[in-house]
Parts: sequence; structure tokens; C-alpha cells
Amino acid sequence: PWQRKKFRYLYFIWQGILHGLKGISGKYH
Repeated sequence: PWQRKKFRYLYFIWQGILHGLKGISGKYH
């Protein structure tokens, strides 16, 4: 169960990173 929680947590962080990268690239374009 804790592994699934950990995976979900990492996925949430990954989504945040992708969103941040999109925002940064959007600023420079």
C-alpha cells in the first residue's frame, strides 16, 4: 500500500514539474 502512495506522490510532483516547465517555456516563447 505504501508503494502505491509513494508512486502517487512522485506522480503528483512530476505533474507539477511538467506544469512548471510548460509555464517557463511559455514565458520565453
